[in-house]
Amino acid sequence: MNESIDCCPPFPGKERHLLRSQLARITHAAQICPKGMYELDEETQEYKMAEGGVPSDLELIKPLESWAHKFPIILTAGSPGRCTHFMPATLKT
Repeated sequence: MNESIDCCPPFPGKERHLLRSQLARITHAAQICPKGMYELDEETQEYKMAEGGVPSDLELIKPLESWAHKFPIILTAGSPGRCTHFMPATLKT
């Protein structure tokens, strides 16, 4: 578990770091909830339970269209490992 990784593209850590990052990506992508259950707080930029909360009627959440990912998608290009694109301070106006 503490071996170095020889792969393409190069991975900058050990085998345990690669496994931990893969588990984090899978866990992140597998969390779903009914649409509208969470909302983004404008002040803190964190997700919180919406006013309506969990729908009480089971028939409303049976269709697949009524489900969504709990967290934003993790980016793979440009800003890997992030949910938003990184803008360096030197490029901000």
